[in-house]
Amino acid sequence: DSITRPEKSGTKNVNKLTILIPTYNRRLRLERTLDLLELQNNQNFNIVILDDKSDYDINDVVEKRKNGFAAKIRVERNISNLGLAGNTAMAFTKVDEGWVWTLADDDIPSIYAVELIHQEIEEADEAAIILFSIREMGKYMKDSYIEFDNLSEMLSFYQGIRDVEKNSGVSGDFIFYSNKVFNMSYVKKYLKEIFTYLYTTIPQNIPILFGLDNKAFKVRISNKKIVSYSAPDGDHWSWLDNGVGMTILADLPLHITDREKAILYRLCMFDYLSVFQAASTEDDKTAYEKLEKMYFRLYQYYLSDEQKQEYLDEMHKIKSRMN
Repeated sequence: DSITRPEKSGTKNVNKLTILIPTYNRRLRLERTLDLLELQNNQNFNIVILDDKSDYDINDVVEKRKNGFAAKIRVERNISNLGLAGNTAMAFTKVDEGWVWTLADDDIPSIYAVELIHQEIEEADEAAIILFSIREMGKYMKDSYIEFDNLSEMLSFYQGIRDVEKNSGVSGDFIFYSNKVFNMSYVKKYLKEIFTYLYTTIPQNIPILFGLDNKAFKVRISNKKIVSYSAPDGDHWSWLDNGVGMTILADLPLHITDREKAILYRLCMFDYLSVFQAASTEDDKTAYEKLEKMYFRLYQYYLSDEQKQEYLDEMHKIKSRMN
């Protein structure tokens, strides 16, 4: 994937930026992420690492850094393991003001990322949240960005892309963790909702959904790319568990139509074929229960009739093995 280089040099650097990095037992990947942050051409940022009680001392990793860079880093260690969603949500409680960039410990930031973020913040002073691209989004925009002040318009934008290009990858852009920058003066008002619907497994999207639904602020989608996705290496990631977590989306009290709910579910849910593959690695009873919950709460609302039948056939096969 191509990276975005700054079109201009320098920013006013008046905006406070904190990079929030939740982590758990990914020492080598965390070290790689810190390496790339240390190489940033704009060093106007601080880092908070949220350690979900890893099996090693993350302070050892920080202390090996150059003094100037190490001074930027604060480590917050949870008293017990909260899991991916829990640690992700806790990140929003660590900064009270300014802008925050939520960065996963295993994704790959561009060395221009901080400069690009500062430049976008300067241009988007009325936006509360900025979503940077991990796919090529520019071809769907007249300008280098597009802004929304309500949820229906944003969902229509994403559906419009799907209507043109079925495999556009917009879902990845929407639910991805590391491409989002938040203005905490707006987002901290939605901390209650972040924790109430924590098990969506995408707590970073909760303030986007509620804020736009309430028409409380603007969300900007930028075609600039600041980070690349790095696939999980099987350490503590589960397609099924995260898919089950997504079913909480059906409980969100959003003021949108059934059609818009179907768009939202499609945006957030994984490809059902990936879920089938994951189900093959679990015992039949557990896999069946998880597939059933995902189907009746989310998949049935947007899969085609052919896909629904394929899904139900797969569940029938598993149920037959159980008997």
